[in-house]
Amino acid sequence: MNSLRLPAAMESLEGFRIFLEQELEQLGLPQGRRLEIELVLEELLTNIIRYAYPRGQGEVEVSYFIEANLRFCLSLKDWGPSFNPLEAGPPDLNPDLAQRSIGGLGVYLARKLANHFEYHYEAGANRVTLCFDLTPPGADS
Repeated sequence: MNSLRLPAAMESLEGFRIFLEQELEQLGLPQGRRLEIELVLEELLTNIIRYAYPRGQGEVEVSYFIEANLRFCLSLKDWGPSFNPLEAGPPDLNPDLAQRSIGGLGVYLARKLANHFEYHYEAGANRVTLCFDLTPPGADS
């Protein structure tokens, strides 16, 4: 498992993106799928940066691994207060954009784009793991 740990700060987003982008390119994923995974990473990192450390600075660890040559898995870990994103309800997408409340779309987007999404809190850390299928639906094995 490859991992990178950086401060939970907006300035770290680019370092995490570069870290992930190199592996996604080597896997030969279509550009559209790579961009989806990068978007999910950015959305979840932004949530951690904004909300995980209300009393000060902290760190975020991003890891990735390939599961049985079938899925690319991405894991984000922070040491902020326990927050299970799977318990968040879906955002209300009906109001006009100007009338919608802020928040909730990043987790919603991640849940829609990932093929697998799980959350664990243990030893004082939140860990979100998302997996994305490497083989497009309907492709021969």
